[in-house]
Amino acid sequence: MQRTLKNLYKSNFLPCFKAPAPFIFKSPYLSLSHKKFYNFSTEPESKVPQNLAEKLDNATALFHERNYTESLRLFHECLRSFKEHGLEQDLDAAYAHFIVSRIHHEKNEHEQAVIAGEKAFKISEKAEKEYGMLNQLSVLTSILGISYMKLKNYDKAEEYLRKCLHYKLRSEEPQLVIGNYHEILGQCLLKNGKTQEALDHFMQAAELLSVNKKELSKLGSVYYEIGEVYLSLGQKEDALNYYTKAIENKAFEKNAVQQAYAASKAGLLAAKIKQQTLAKDLSNKAIEIATQCPADQTVLAVYSNIEQIYKELGQPLEALNVFKGILSSLPENSIAVNQILKSITYMLAGVGTKQQDINFLRDLISAHIKKYGENSPQLVFYYHHLANFDKNAMRYNEA
Repeated sequence: MQRTLKNLYKSNFLPCFKAPAPFIFKSPYLSLSHKKFYNFSTEPESKVPQNLAEKLDNATALFHERNYTESLRLFHECLRSFKEHGLEQDLDAAYAHFIVSRIHHEKNEHEQAVIAGEKAFKISEKAEKEYGMLNQLSVLTSILGISYMKLKNYDKAEEYLRKCLHYKLRSEEPQLVIGNYHEILGQCLLKNGKTQEALDHFMQAAELLSVNKKELSKLGSVYYEIGEVYLSLGQKEDALNYYTKAIENKAFEKNAVQQAYAASKAGLLAAKIKQQTLAKDLSNKAIEIATQCPADQTVLAVYSNIEQIYKELGQPLEALNVFKGILSSLPENSIAVNQILKSITYMLAGVGTKQQDINFLRDLISAHIKKYGENSPQLVFYYHHLANFDKNAMRYNEA
């Protein structure tokens, strides 16, 4: 039964796992799955009966087939057998606990994942000095750290992610892998209120990822996270610098919505530190990207930031033209229409006469009717906002 760790542990939750090369073992009784999991410097003598080792392999095969129900059933049978034979601390038992943890992890059942994972780690950690299993311990601690993050237990997540990074450094994994885990640990530390230390790990991640052309999109995300940290520390110029680096990262364009949001945040920051030209350039870039994306909560946040940019700049008239342009580019049923109209209404309140405000909104209504017809459901939003200025429009709003 030829299986590799790369296939065994392939998962979205473990993007950085590097499988070691296959190894050949002499013991006929130690489960093949177990052998693929542990890279022993010294192979332990197996006490596991052959039929139990075979059952462990069958459970692993079901795991590969993503038949999680049957796989879990067999692994739990194996664990009961280990207990009956007094082998609860055997490394095959650790392996069974690990895959049980792994299955629960993939099913987003993180409480069960950490219970099984802790058992696997305690057994494996004790054997590490004697047998040498750095790669495998790094996988275990990675799953435990990420599961604890999902459970918002950031103290335990930090503990295991630090161990994970320690094992990965000792096993001399590639810079790409180390960089990714510096980022994950940085995210955890940030959640745990350790902002400066999080920044240190993000910086290390950026340095390591910058040398790998395949990870340029990841580098853009790290730059954005560094910008967020600097902003939380009140260091606006540094924050703007890293937001801009993220936006300029070509591979970051793959995540268009996030890029638009980063551009809008950077634009708002530029407006706050009185860099007017840069603020407008970043605002325009954010709009250009956002209007090409399906509207979601992040896109709505982009438009909210655009409004804040022009508030900071004190340019409501220019803002009206900007939002009029956004409105004309949106699909008829976009959820962003109402928010854009709210921004326009806010800007109108401080500009011109009441009649000018009414005329501006009626021009928008006419343009919408010309484009989509008088039965467009979005007209209710237009009339609702018009009613704030013209009570005669109330009947349309009620209709």
